[in-house]
This record gives sequence, C-alpha cells and structure tokens, in this order.
Amino acid sequence: AASFMGTAPAAAVGDAAGARSGRPVAVFSMVSDLGAIVGPLVAGFLADAFSYPVAFATGAALLLAASAYALLRMPRDERVPAPVAA
Repeated sequence: AASFMGTAPAAAVGDAAGARSGRPVAVFSMVSDLGAIVGPLVAGFLADAFSYPVAFATGAALLLAASAYALLRMPRDERVPAPVAA
C-alpha cells in the first residue's frame, strides 16, 4: 500500500489537469520531494533550537496557510442551469 503513496496523488493531479498534465504533475512531484527533504531538516532544527511544540506549531501554521491559499486560489465552477421541460 505504501508504494501507491507517491503515484496515486500524482495520477489524481494528472487526471484533474486533463490533456496538458505534464507541467502540473511535474510541479506536484517536485514540491512533494522538496517537502520530504526540507521538512524534516527544518523541523529538526526548530526542535533543537527551541522545542518540539514549536516545531509542530510551525508545521501546523504552514499547513493552515497553504490550505487557505489553495482554497482562495481554487477556480470557481460555473454552474449551468438545467434545461426546463416545457
């Protein structure tokens, strides 16, 4: 099951992007790999320099900020009214 943790989200991004899915999948993969490398380094530094609660609080704050940014930047769906039978 763990082997699908990298491919399933990338496939979902590719499906959502449609025909021009190369760039979104590449950006998703790059950012995921960067987070997997930099995240533990930064969290370890914060835990050593301050404390574990500071490291966890910083991670939680970044998660909330990224979620808010994603929700605000998400394109709005245009709703088309269903035809009414006469």
